[in-house]
Amino acid sequence: MPSTPRPARLEARARPLGVAVAAVAAVAALGGCSGSSAPAADAGARSTGRPSASPTPQATVPSGWTTRTLDGLQVAFPPEFQVRTDAQGVSLQVGVPFTGQPFPPPQLQVFVEKDPVGTLAVREPLTRAQIDQQLGGVDIPPSTRTRVAGATDAVQFTYTYRTQAATSVLDTPLEATDMRQSDLLIEVPGLPKYGLRYSAPADQYDASLWRQVIAALAVESSRRAR
Repeated sequence: MPSTPRPARLEARARPLGVAVAAVAAVAALGGCSGSSAPAADAGARSTGRPSASPTPQATVPSGWTTRTLDGLQVAFPPEFQVRTDAQGVSLQVGVPFTGQPFPPPQLQVFVEKDPVGTLAVREPLTRAQIDQQLGGVDIPPSTRTRVAGATDAVQFTYTYRTQAATSVLDTPLEATDMRQSDLLIEVPGLPKYGLRYSAPADQYDASLWRQVIAALAVESSRRAR
């Protein structure tokens, strides 16, 4: 995702969530992680216990957004976001095109975890540990529980870190920048599991857009019990 990221080029940014969950199976097998996901509530409020028994949310895709499906997860993104990488149902990266801006432009990453990676009680603390290691002790607030259509549970957390000056893929200078980043981990019975990450310069971070991305998510019924 080393202390603050020191990319030599623009693409060397935060590592995918898959890097963290790839280590989950080994940690779980060794009995090295038994933590539970931080108590949280519906997006933005602290939880006092289990997920609420409120009705299952329905996905709402804003007009004009592009919809994609990654191994049973429907994802949508706004027209100003263009596809950067598409790993055929395993990961997707979209965002504002990079045209030489002096900072990394906003982007959204989606990951599909097909290996045995454990439940949220395992995935969340490992993801947090990975972020802490890579970003050098970044302050990550407690997670909040979030409803995702078709999912049994989901948690998210948002934090800020600072990049260092670097050089982009276009050989243009990148300024040291305060970045705002949100991680969402989606729980379903069985496999696959899903994760999303939205990042942008702090002064361009769009909380409303992130809420719309979450509201447009949907896990297909055929994937809920695999």
